Amino acid sequence: AEAGGTPPLETGVFVGSTIDESRAFEDAAESAPLRLEDFTVSSFAAGLARRFRLHGAAEALGTACAAGNYAIASAVAALRDGRVPVALAGGVE
Repeated sequence: AEAGGTPPLETGVFVGSTIDESRAFEDAAESAPLRLEDFTVSSFAAGLARRFRLHGAAEALGTACAAGNYAIASAVAALRDGRVPVALAGGVE
């Protein structure tokens, strides 16, 4: 909404993370079920694509502290190659 428009459906999602498994263990310590499958890098990319109803390329990179930078570089490459018209990219934790 802040960008002033609706992204095209073909928008790509490029996410980097150190994999937030530590959050799953923190939740488990508070008596929540341990569900590591909810805290994987691919779930971040899929979740963003689902939230914004995007159907372009979705890439998730688990490359430690530089993951956000790698995600942005992957998005730039996809834009330059014409694989996506618009890209949502960055790092999450």
